Amino acid sequence: MSISLPNRLVTSASPRPNRYYTRSSAVDQKASFGRPFSISFAGCALNSKPWLTWAALCSALVAVLLLSRQYSGIRHDSIMYFGQALAVMHPLVFAKDLFFEYGSQASFTVFPALLAQALGVANAHQVASVGLLGSLIALVAVTAWAGAGLLGRRWGWLLGFAVLLLPAGYGGKTIFAYGEAFLTARSVAEPLVILGVGLIWRGRSSWALLPLVLAVLMHPLQALPGLILWWVNRVQAERRWLWLAAILVPVLVVAQWVPGLSDKVFARYDGQWWAWISDWSGHLSMRQWTLVNWCVIATDAYLLHLAWQRHDGKIKAAAAAGLVMLAIGLAASLVLADGLRLVLPTSLQLWRTHWLAHWMVVMLVPLLLHGLVAQHKWQDVRVVLFVAIVAFGMPVGKFVVALSALFTLPLALMWPRIEPRVSAPIKNGLVVALIFAVIASYVRFAMDVLRQPEGQELELFGTAELLLLHPVAAVSIAWLAWRVWSIGPQIARWGLTAVALLAAVYGVSQWDVRTTANQMLEASGPNGEQVAPQFLALLPPDAQIYWEGSVMLPWLGMRRASYLNGSQLAGALFNRGTAQEGKRREKMLIGIELANAVCGLQNMLNGDELQCTPRLATLAGACVESGGLLTHFVLQNRLLEAVVATWHVPKRLAQDKDTTYYLYRCTDLVMLQGQANQLSAAAPPKAP
Repeated sequence: MSISLPNRLVTSASPRPNRYYTRSSAVDQKASFGRPFSISFAGCALNSKPWLTWAALCSALVAVLLLSRQYSGIRHDSIMYFGQALAVMHPLVFAKDLFFEYGSQASFTVFPALLAQALGVANAHQVASVGLLGSLIALVAVTAWAGAGLLGRRWGWLLGFAVLLLPAGYGGKTIFAYGEAFLTARSVAEPLVILGVGLIWRGRSSWALLPLVLAVLMHPLQALPGLILWWVNRVQAERRWLWLAAILVPVLVVAQWVPGLSDKVFARYDGQWWAWISDWSGHLSMRQWTLVNWCVIATDAYLLHLAWQRHDGKIKAAAAAGLVMLAIGLAASLVLADGLRLVLPTSLQLWRTHWLAHWMVVMLVPLLLHGLVAQHKWQDVRVVLFVAIVAFGMPVGKFVVALSALFTLPLALMWPRIEPRVSAPIKNGLVVALIFAVIASYVRFAMDVLRQPEGQELELFGTAELLLLHPVAAVSIAWLAWRVWSIGPQIARWGLTAVALLAAVYGVSQWDVRTTANQMLEASGPNGEQVAPQFLALLPPDAQIYWEGSVMLPWLGMRRASYLNGSQLAGALFNRGTAQEGKRREKMLIGIELANAVCGLQNMLNGDELQCTPRLATLAGACVESGGLLTHFVLQNRLLEAVVATWHVPKRLAQDKDTTYYLYRCTDLVMLQGQANQLSAAAPPKAP
């Protein structure tokens, strides 16, 4: 399969207008097979009451947005950004925190500073929830606007639904997605990048630089794919933009001779450092990606190629640019990060071009499906095979069946050649098999969801919401509603509008799915006085706490430094000091973490919190080994004689766990262990 840019490129050095992205409001609405396409949810309403259609569409969009991106609090990468904001607000308190001591990502983004300003006038819940909701609305709005600039105005509504309903996962290990349900710098950068892409598609490439630069200020890694796409677009218009890449060579040569700059640009990971970050962040190395990850990328590349193959004009150019952008990012990451192990390119995570390529695929899937149905019958092998490719090749969280692409993609590529030699019965059997496979993939997803404990791998969503919002179910429901609206009587439209309104109200009521502990944490005041005041009174400002299972409770709840948590190791990619010290602390505390897990399980099974308790010698030994940095433990298991204070979080909601935290002070633990050693030494020896 060969991919190339459109051959109608400008060869002269003089500037000429871009043939593929013009400032005209007209759009290319003709597929290469010669039939015009159009789709419009609003078009169905013109048969009756336009305002009724607007009410139904807006209500349905609100319901989908709120139910597909429920707010479960400050979690995942959101924790790091709020921690960086707290470090801006309390620099002395967090100076010795592992995440900040050797430098953090905050130096590459203005987002923590903006977050700190917001936290100065509102609590964490208000900042996180309003920021998240605003970023999601912006994502839907700019997606509809950008997609309408490429495909036509009538596609706007459909693309708004598509960006929410079609899976958004990208990259390795199926842990990343655009439009995440928690607030980070990516939440702000992504709509800005899409705004820039929309301006490119509307022929305003110069103006596109403004939102792209703003995105760089928010999240350089997420913005870089937009800049690469902008450059590819310029090359499509004028070949002389290729020289921009050539300029990098003398820049790198000069950087090699500038004192200090050379170490930053050409620094490499040593074997030990690379092993550490590979252990903690396997997604950074493309060599560690699974076959499933590569099948997802292959699916996106195939769908972009299909759009390039079937369409002309700006759609063809956009698909070609997306393919080139994806190839540049993946190839550069393989060579510079996995091959040469250079720190700067690895930190840039150039494989993130996949996020923008995947977003473009989501924009093009409705167009491609409409074109196939318009050219063939819906039960044709090409149509059903396309649906299967989309259903199998887009990950839904951890639940993926992308390995099916090993069969569907080769079949799709070979089908035009072998179709004339395939008999009708075999075609019909293939259609039935593919439909069955798509339904089976959904059934498997449903079984996985139903087997999972509440709150694990489900993003704390309700089971019903997950089952209904899976693409197979959601698209089926949307198609059925559209058909009823199109051909049904007026009363049916009123009924669908009422259902959409009820779904929106339900979405509003179910959007906040935080646990009681998270609610208390995010409502805390500027000094954390609303969260465990009995703890806060005993923690000096320079305390470093090992809090079992949490970094946000010491950071946001106590405004104190955390001694070690997995989230703090995110900076190991950028700073060897973070990696080295993090590994040392990890080895020092691994015994305590394992014992806590075993004790917690044993006490839960026996119904007695004193059945298994932490070992005094282990805790005291960690305090001594830390060199005085570790000052307090907060554990969920009780060592009776050493507890300084307790904090009980009752089970009030379905997603809660009844939890009691116990505070231990290192000075007390070391003293008690010393007394125990003295008693042991003074005791008479046992008779043989």
